[in-house]
Amino acid sequence: MDSDPHTRPEPKRRKTALSTLPLHIASLHPLTSATAPLRPLRTGYDALDIALHGGLPRGGLAEIYGPPGSGKTTLSLSLLASVVASGGKALHIDCDGSFHAKRFLELLSRFECEKGNASARLQVARCTSWEALVSGLAHTLPGLMREGGVQLVVIDSLTFMFRLAEGAAVSKRLEAFAMRMHEAAAQVEASVVLVNHGKKSPEGGPVVAAMGEAWQHVCATRLCVTRDERGQGVVEIIKSPLAKRTRIPFTITLEGMEHPYPD
Repeated sequence: MDSDPHTRPEPKRRKTALSTLPLHIASLHPLTSATAPLRPLRTGYDALDIALHGGLPRGGLAEIYGPPGSGKTTLSLSLLASVVASGGKALHIDCDGSFHAKRFLELLSRFECEKGNASARLQVARCTSWEALVSGLAHTLPGLMREGGVQLVVIDSLTFMFRLAEGAAVSKRLEAFAMRMHEAAAQVEASVVLVNHGKKSPEGGPVVAAMGEAWQHVCATRLCVTRDERGQGVVEIIKSPLAKRTRIPFTITLEGMEHPYPD
């Protein structure tokens, strides 16, 4: 059969290092407005949102860090669920294979929304190397956020990507990556959340982020998720443009984080 001369051939898509990114930018619509102020992104944990003066600020980088099993993944998934339940679009970059769709749907249950429609607003991409992260994602994500109206990007975990990478060159590329993410988030008033591992100091001091304290100058908001000597979950606001440094206790239920001492 002869081809229609008026039909243009579909242009070839340029391959990127992040080849698993299952996103269709044309199907997303900008959510930002040039005039209406945008509210912070709610985390799904009311006590934390109150302490943060409404939720996670937009327009920059935030960090959630803590030891394994502390609850940082639950907090990041709760943030994703809160955004898509309110009609927003979010992207989760899974660097270590830790994303569990069943757990995300459980956390989505606490919100009044249609699960099918809400979960469709979350896109999940698998990233398997730090080269793909700093090269492919750094070039793909700004356009996606700008053209697709993605309000929230969660990268879990950045530490896992760089566990085998060392040297000054890596540090420079990581710094350049962070700056590019910050610029993209600021342009469209979105939030990029970096989930990192943390460990307690041998002397029994505070939890230290695995990426080092240099990150305290990169991220506008830093949340440390840990457990005290009694095993009680605690979210500590380490840094925030609005909130003072404070500790909020929590307990984890099927539907997410709850205050252990409700009124």
